[in-house]
Amino acid sequence: MIPNKALILGALALTTMMSRCRAEDIVADHVAAYGINVYQYYGPSGQYTHEFDGDEEFYV
Repeated sequence: MIPNKALILGALALTTMMSRCRAEDIVADHVAAYGINVYQYYGPSGQYTHEFDGDEEFYV
């Protein structure tokens, strides 16, 4: 139950902060991602996850 309360308080804090600034002045060149490719690796040292949405170049 504690994580739910923390999530609600976090959302409330974010809403309060965004209402004080002018949200219409925020300009973003990347709004949404459609057709996301995700790379996941599970190993002895842990888990690695990376999301490719077309803006990245990935070299091996």
